[in-house]
Amino acid sequence: MSEDKYVRVIRDEYGYGWRISDELGTHKVVPADALVIERGELHEVDPNVTGTGCIVGGEFYEFGTIERHEREARDHLAIAEYLRAHPPVDEAQVEAVTKALYEATTDPHEIDVPDVARRLVARGVRVEVTP
Repeated sequence: MSEDKYVRVIRDEYGYGWRISDELGTHKVVPADALVIERGELHEVDPNVTGTGCIVGGEFYEFGTIERHEREARDHLAIAEYLRAHPPVDEAQVEAVTKALYEATTDPHEIDVPDVARRLVARGVRVEVTP
């Protein structure tokens, strides 16, 4: 005999989505590609600094509008996602690979050595730099 499981689907208190509640707790239903930030992960806001701003995560912010802060949060998340997909190139490695290519190339004018070095570093090639 199988045991039936019952779940409750309810609108969340902020009006942004739906939650599924079962005996294991409450779970929010979100799109598969959604970025989810738990409210507990947010920094504490200290509004006691001035009448026009607050301290969050050790930095001062002017209050502004809700819409401006939400837009800036989306902008910052977009930048973080971009950097995760396209990490900055380590310039010291570009120099090291450039040097190694010049040393290994009989005619360095045949190729654009710095450009090739940058592309190699971007793809994960590393040179051990010894002092």
